[in-house]
Amino acid sequence: TISALFLKNKGAALEHGEIVLRRFAQLLVQYGNKRKYDWLLLMSTLMLDDKSDPIPKNQSLVLQLLSENESFILALFKTNFEESHLLKLMIREDYLASTVYEASGEEILESAPTALGSLLKYHVACVKVLVTSCSG
Repeated sequence: TISALFLKNKGAALEHGEIVLRRFAQLLVQYGNKRKYDWLLLMSTLMLDDKSDPIPKNQSLVLQLLSENESFILALFKTNFEESHLLKLMIREDYLASTVYEASGEEILESAPTALGSLLKYHVACVKVLVTSCSG
């Protein structure tokens, strides 16, 4: 995977980090409905060096990209409706189901093998990216 190229490779993360981070932020905005949590984890990989120390330049860029595209990238469950849905997912331990909301607010669940991605897993990845971007 692409993450393996940058894992514990500070030189590559410094040299190519900005280009890769900008591209994956763009992809998350463009294909956000697919909830690709692996793309978020790649962003976390690019913020840490081989000793798991933060790379401030990449951290700043990720925070900037996330703040500019918050509504498209982040799934943080800020409203009461979203929070109650998160609790339902946690209670059901439904980590592989993908949830889509209709305009009426009614939820539609897709089964695991064909699901676009787990909303709960994506939420956890969002939180991890935010933590990594603020550490150090």
